[in-house]
Amino acid sequence: MAAFEAIADIRAVDQDTEMDHDRVHDQASFAEYLEGLREELGSGANWENTTLPDFLQAMEAWARDWNQPAEANPWRHAAEVITAATIYE
Repeated sequence: MAAFEAIADIRAVDQDTEMDHDRVHDQASFAEYLEGLREELGSGANWENTTLPDFLQAMEAWARDWNQPAEANPWRHAAEVITAATIYE
């Protein structure tokens, strides 16, 4: 899956969560976002990458494949990369 195709999938995944990466704007909202992801994973979320090695490999692949400008807000950009790692193959 190409990185640019993953963004549409990320947005679909985010619609199922209480806190999506588009709402992240500062340290506090980033922490809330991570809390939501942790709870989602703990409740049996249907993620593509559920082990740490797979998650980090997907994050690395997405970072290498992404060829668009980074999100201007670093908190939101970090949340976007993390969300991508949940689904990127």
